[in-house]
Amino acid sequence: SKGLLFICKAFAFDKTDKRCHWLSFTSLENGVRKKHDNAFVLYEKKDYIRNCIIGKGATYRGNISVTKSGIECQAWNSTIPHEHRIYEITTENCEGLHYTAKHIIQEVECMTCNGEGYRGPMDHTETGKECQRWDLQRPHRHPFRPEKYPDKGFDDNYCRNPDGKPRPWCYTLDPNTPWEFCSIKTC
Repeated sequence: SKGLLFICKAFAFDKTDKRCHWLSFTSLENGVRKKHDNAFVLYEKKDYIRNCIIGKGATYRGNISVTKSGIECQAWNSTIPHEHRIYEITTENCEGLHYTAKHIIQEVECMTCNGEGYRGPMDHTETGKECQRWDLQRPHRHPFRPEKYPDKGFDDNYCRNPDGKPRPWCYTLDPNTPWEFCSIKTC
């Protein structure tokens, strides 16, 4: 059988020896014991701790394991009770992914008017592209530096509307797509 690939889902930065320790699990997984320690800072990849679906859900890596109606999901590495041919997925920890149905959570805070005051956590565009962090200038250079505009909510890579566009948007990680609108429901 094929060996499992190491998937880095998080890393802990050790402040004492200034080193990063890669982790193949997140703080949400079963069996993880949490302990507060000021010597470490934990960084977790959003795709592995987010329990909602962006677009059609191709990047979903959350740990919800029941269907919308409450039925327990079959493990990907099992063919009981349903036969299937999805064996190659064992290169990733898919134990929490769904077989019968994906649980869709699109309940991101809503926006009013054109969303200039929106401060929710949507971090993908309406076509599913991941947003670029506001404090980075790559792949797209831009004037919206968080330190220059502290009141605009330029946290992380969340969709915002700092310039009066029709609705919130963000720069994308796609070098060929500078920016796109985000899909956020109106209150």
